Amino acid sequence: MPGKFKRLPLYLGMLFVVFTIPVVGAKLLEQNSISVLKSRADAPEAVFTMSPDRLTIKKGGMGTINLLINAKSSVAGVDVSLDFDPVKVGVLADSLTMSSVFDKPLVPTLDKAGKFSFSSLTLDSKGVTDGVIGAVKVIGISEGEGFIAFNNNSSKAIDAVNLSNILSQSKGTVITVTK
Repeated sequence: MPGKFKRLPLYLGMLFVVFTIPVVGAKLLEQNSISVLKSRADAPEAVFTMSPDRLTIKKGGMGTINLLINAKSSVAGVDVSLDFDPVKVGVLADSLTMSSVFDKPLVPTLDKAGKFSFSSLTLDSKGVTDGVIGAVKVIGISEGEGFIAFNNNSSKAIDAVNLSNILSQSKGTVITVTK
């Protein structure tokens, strides 16, 4: 009989290890997912918006759209990519004016397919958290409702600390062109 129970402590130890590993693993995963959720909630983010939300202009007339930023942390620079309805509205690329906190735009580009883009760095060594990026003029081409909006896939707000893109969302402007 003593030979049968000789390995009992070994088997009990193995059972303890086998059942403890999943419990410890589950606790670690739970703790890790909570810290990931906390870090996502505390993560820096930026929002690009336009002012006004709605704009009415006459065919052939012009209006100004202000490009705004609101960030939870300092932004060192921006890549702005705007999409617009080229049938209804046009963007006057040479009308782009930057605010006092952003430098001259780097390589502004405009194409006939309804895209306008530029990049700029801040002049403030601490970065920018909110304010006006710049302004651009639009012209009414044909009657109806058009739009101008940030392209979320191409636009970026570059965090001043870790140089990552922190753009989380953006809002555009509805443009109504009248006679």
